[in-house]
Amino acid sequence: MRRARARSGSCALALIFAAQWANAQAVPGAAAPGAPPAPTPAAVTPVSPVPTSAEAPRVTPPDTGNPAELPARPPARVSPLPHPAADTGTAQQNVPRGNYVHDGVFARLSVGPGWFQASSGRSPDTRNFDGGTVSIDGAVGGAPVRGFIIGAEFQTNRVFALSSSDGVIDGDEPDLSDTRFSVTSIAVFADYYPVPTDGLHFLAAIGAGWLDVAHSHSSGSPSPTGPLLSAGGGYEWFVGPNVSLGLLLRANLGVFTVNETGSGSTHVTAFVPALLGTVTYN
Repeated sequence: MRRARARSGSCALALIFAAQWANAQAVPGAAAPGAPPAPTPAAVTPVSPVPTSAEAPRVTPPDTGNPAELPARPPARVSPLPHPAADTGTAQQNVPRGNYVHDGVFARLSVGPGWFQASSGRSPDTRNFDGGTVSIDGAVGGAPVRGFIIGAEFQTNRVFALSSSDGVIDGDEPDLSDTRFSVTSIAVFADYYPVPTDGLHFLAAIGAGWLDVAHSHSSGSPSPTGPLLSAGGGYEWFVGPNVSLGLLLRANLGVFTVNETGSGSTHVTAFVPALLGTVTYN
């Protein structure tokens, strides 16, 4: 009797356990009997979509030819644009004409101190002259292109405190107490401003010159004549739309010859550097 009850109780427990296992299989996520509870998944924070305005700009690839052809044809070769720095004429073309530009009518007056040095005769009996000068220069011309001036000039260099020395002391040393020298020339010149709106400029001139020798106690004597070359450079500052003030360092070289009665021709070389103050209309 007891065995029959025990067997019936065991069957009842087996049926109950089978029913629970079947229910666990039917419900998803349900834990099997006797199994530890499944861990609860962590909460996931939803990610907000990126706003349309923050999206990266769409880049359209360059056209490489007909897309229907595979492979696509390469684009036609395009000549590169010239580099701005290589266009040397752009700055000149963009410079306006008129005020504060070196172009058009040109006139200049220059005055300043200088130094006179000259030599004559033949070695060893040479004679050297030196003295201070007051140099005056007037020039007129025009600009065929901006920054480049051509024209004519007249200059004179008056010598004061003249002195001389002879290579050989033989009794023919001159008395210069009543003698006056001046170096004068008429020339054509060119003046170049690398930047037409700036004051830096370089001067060159060539012309006919002469060394004027005057004596207070006698009539005029023949003057040595010949070519005279000038070169210099300076800087000017605009003080008005067409007027500038500046400084000019200039040097003259004259190679003169004179025919003296009874002694043949005499050669005279004169060198006259000067520092001039300038007034320019341009």
